Amino acid sequence: MPTSIPSDPRAPCAPDQHTRPHPELPAPRARSDSRERWPQSPWLHIARFGWTIHFPAQRTPYRFGGATLSHYGESWRGHLHELTADAIGTDARTVADEDIVRLSVSGPLGNPELPAGRIMRINAAPEPWRDTPTDGHDPRFGNAGALDYVALDVYVTILRRFGGRVFDPHRD
Repeated sequence: MPTSIPSDPRAPCAPDQHTRPHPELPAPRARSDSRERWPQSPWLHIARFGWTIHFPAQRTPYRFGGATLSHYGESWRGHLHELTADAIGTDARTVADEDIVRLSVSGPLGNPELPAGRIMRINAAPEPWRDTPTDGHDPRFGNAGALDYVALDVYVTILRRFGGRVFDPHRD
């Protein structure tokens, strides 16, 4: 059955078989435990030539999971209205030239959907991040390496060790 298109383009379409939540998806979490799994604020990350906003995962009848928005230059300032007051900003432009390649290629990827203090390796369950280096890795990464995902708090710790900056996007 096709979805009817509303006359007002801002009005939501009526749900159909493609927009209804899948019956096998878990039930929405209670607000009290949602902070453990889903971050409540967006994360803006600025790099040398572009930026990405990671929006928190949401559970609604029409959407499940997070979203990202990326572009080049300073155009992120045009999206401040989409960031909540508690948004987190990280800036890798302050990392020294000799360290930016090591951080970008050998370092982990930030994943704002991981619980605090966690690391997730390829095809593995999340585990606690250890701030102890492994053989052959830069000690600033702890036990994280290339292609690992780390929670936002871990990423911020590593970024700061490389000279990165953490800031409030609304006050920058």
